[in-house]
Amino acid sequence: MQLLAHHNLILATRNEFLAILPAHIRMAMCFPPKDPQQLRKGDTDICRLRILPVTKRPVRFWSSQWCFYEIGIGHYAAHHGEGLNVGGITFVQFPFNQSCGKGRYLKPALDVLRQLQAQRPGEFSLTEAREKDATIFQRRYFISSFPNFPTSVAAKDLAWLVQKSLPKFQNIPLPP
Repeated sequence: MQLLAHHNLILATRNEFLAILPAHIRMAMCFPPKDPQQLRKGDTDICRLRILPVTKRPVRFWSSQWCFYEIGIGHYAAHHGEGLNVGGITFVQFPFNQSCGKGRYLKPALDVLRQLQAQRPGEFSLTEAREKDATIFQRRYFISSFPNFPTSVAAKDLAWLVQKSLPKFQNIPLPP
């Protein structure tokens, strides 16, 4: 029953997110056909929807498994000092993976994400990839502020993230 409720919340968040986006960006987004789907990994237990650009530029940057935007409802594993959460929105990339350029795009992607974090430092956090880890730019919705998943807040946050980052990611030049 809870999975169905999370599924419905994700679809409502997706619809609101798409309604906020300018038409040229909205038309450039796609969703893996199997999503929303459950993800259980360690202390993370979410229902998630991955979001990708239709045109995957630059080459070997985007991947439905290794680099995407995400809406997650449930709970993500808490990092040091964090409280319980009801989900969040994320950009995730495993930059050292073959599908994501084997490290070629790490620096320019981090430059984009650092600029965004500087714009909203109290809301978004950035975890920089080390060796085989992922670069993660996220906002978690903590129970202390959001007892239920905040569909409208998440849709606005995701729209902001996509509008600010996608054009910059897509303009990263191909490495020599």
